[in-house]
Amino acid sequence: MIHLMISSLNAFTNNFQTPTEIKDLLEKAEALCDQNRFYEAITLYDVILEKNSDEIVANNKGVALDAIGEHEKAIEAYDLATKIKNDYITAWHNKGNSYKFLGDFKNASRCYEEVLSLDPGHPSAYFDKALMLVNLNKKRKAKKVVEEGVKKARGDETELLIQKGEIYEVMENFKEALSIYKQILKLDHTNLLALQKIGDTLMDLGRYQEAFEIYERYLDTNSMNEEVWNNRGYSLFSMGYYKEAKMSYEKAIKLNPKFGPAHYNLGYLYHTMGQYEKGLKQYKEAAKYGAASEILWNNIGNLLYNKGLYEESIPYFVKSIEVNPEYEIAWNNIGNAKDKINDHKEAIRFHEKALELKPDFDYALLALGRSLARMGELEKGLEKVEISLDINPEYKIGWYVKAEILADLGWWDDALESIEIAIELDKNFSKAWKFKGEILEVTDDIEGAMQSYEKALISYEKEYKEYGDISALIKKAELLEELERVEEAILTCERVLGKDPDNHEALKHKVSLLMETEKYREAVIAASEADDNSDILYLKAEAYDKLGNEKRARKAFKEAIELDGESARMAYARFLADREEFTEALSVLESESWDEELLEANVSLEKGDYVEAVDIFESLVDEKEESLRAWFGLGKSHAFLNNHKKAMEAYDVCLGLSSDFEPAWFEKAKILFEKGKKKKALEYANIALNQGYQDAARLIKKLES
Repeated sequence: MIHLMISSLNAFTNNFQTPTEIKDLLEKAEALCDQNRFYEAITLYDVILEKNSDEIVANNKGVALDAIGEHEKAIEAYDLATKIKNDYITAWHNKGNSYKFLGDFKNASRCYEEVLSLDPGHPSAYFDKALMLVNLNKKRKAKKVVEEGVKKARGDETELLIQKGEIYEVMENFKEALSIYKQILKLDHTNLLALQKIGDTLMDLGRYQEAFEIYERYLDTNSMNEEVWNNRGYSLFSMGYYKEAKMSYEKAIKLNPKFGPAHYNLGYLYHTMGQYEKGLKQYKEAAKYGAASEILWNNIGNLLYNKGLYEESIPYFVKSIEVNPEYEIAWNNIGNAKDKINDHKEAIRFHEKALELKPDFDYALLALGRSLARMGELEKGLEKVEISLDINPEYKIGWYVKAEILADLGWWDDALESIEIAIELDKNFSKAWKFKGEILEVTDDIEGAMQSYEKALISYEKEYKEYGDISALIKKAELLEELERVEEAILTCERVLGKDPDNHEALKHKVSLLMETEKYREAVIAASEADDNSDILYLKAEAYDKLGNEKRARKAFKEAIELDGESARMAYARFLADREEFTEALSVLESESWDEELLEANVSLEKGDYVEAVDIFESLVDEKEESLRAWFGLGKSHAFLNNHKKAMEAYDVCLGLSSDFEPAWFEKAKILFEKGKKKKALEYANIALNQGYQDAARLIKKLES
């Protein structure tokens, strides 16, 4: 705690010609501090110090500087105070706190030693010094100082023991801390703070049921403590009682709407349950009310990532790193997000940074392996995953990723063995059951595949029933759709909406399914439930388009774009391009992402702006060399400009990336036909047709005739 002192105004103002004016300035400065208007207070303190040096004014200036985070300047102010009065204990103590804020624990400890040399009975300096020693990893010395503090410091014995227990908590000696708090309760069985501390320490020890019982005992005496309600909620959450935990967090917020930790915990609960919109709202409330930290920003990023908003998640992971540049989890998560948007090269860089900070970070090793595999370096990726599993063989996701890479290598038996280990670790691992079904389907065990898919559906249901995880129901709906059980998928989305009417992900999925089954009128009605969501509005627009109501389709598209939706812009541009309104389609696009630029290139191609299309496609392939869509568009643009050599080169790149990319075979056949090379053209056209490209049949007929 930083101490603001009240000046002895009568003594202080003797050096001024107008004591009343100086007295007014001091009172005004202290009032400004009370109102958190520290910059203005500092200006007034400077005015006073120009006239006369006073240790109390210098100290108070330091307090104001600490309040705005200017700790180095605060130290200068405290130095002035101790220079004026060398035995000024308050300034020495405040100076120690400033060094603590800066992470300079050695100098902080020295300041607290000075306080104790001036006042051996100081009530908190022993414990402040002990905390610095803990931070310097001198725990044995810290314990010695704590014991000395309990014996020598002024104050109530129970209060001193509370401080001792808190130091032991910081040292993570939770059993000893618990023993201290129980000792306090024996001395004073009405001491509610000790009771609360017992609950908190039991939580640290993972003894959640006992902690819950202690919090209940506390609340029987005092039901108005939001911190205890919050911690009670966390004990319930940790035992899997989500509904009861939610009620406890809400009680804490009702008692104190500005209590950030309860907002954070409620947000985390919603996040865990897959209720992302509610979770995000609570996380933002937590940040607003002072609970912002690297963990909070990272969790907001995770929530957006879980929603599939990978680009949007990255700035929050970056915020987390800005708070703590050594927070390896956030570095790794940026890599995960980059991986999801197919920027695997960048993903690897971030995973490697996480490993630089923590070389045995199993999750980062796993993520690095996955990124390498997605770059095509399957065996290198597999090696990293196996190192990760050596560190943490109980991590089911590790076995799942290993199975994915083995499947990509075509080692189906090994992949099946790996996914079965993942399932053995968690019998309700829905994602693993689904992937096992995919492996069995590829290996022609259709009956086994269907059984695995059924197990996945059961597991999704269990996840929902046990944890209230709504996202599990959404995944169930997605699998039902893949299995062409569309009606069941729609009913599952409706179950989600029955529990969480604001769940836009479920509503969006339901509208998509209705459109898939050509129930366009029902899709419009369902989409009308969320006129504040861009993605759902543009689906509504597409449904109107299918119903032939172009006017309402345009209106819905424009409303969606007003909500700043890239997907809406792209859908509307496609809608306009289909009507050959190319200029307007291009004006809608903002080229904020690679996909949007790709659409701009394709619309330019359809418009006949082939030179413009070539320029855009070339920039796209520079950014993503492995993109079939961009190389194919570049080939077509060159073909329209009669740059046949460059067109053929682009199509060859496509086929190098995927030899079964039939449109490239067909376009090559067309160019060869135009150049009179009918034999080769016929060969390529037949390859395209054999791979299912029906347009090739007409070209083959021409060539054969």
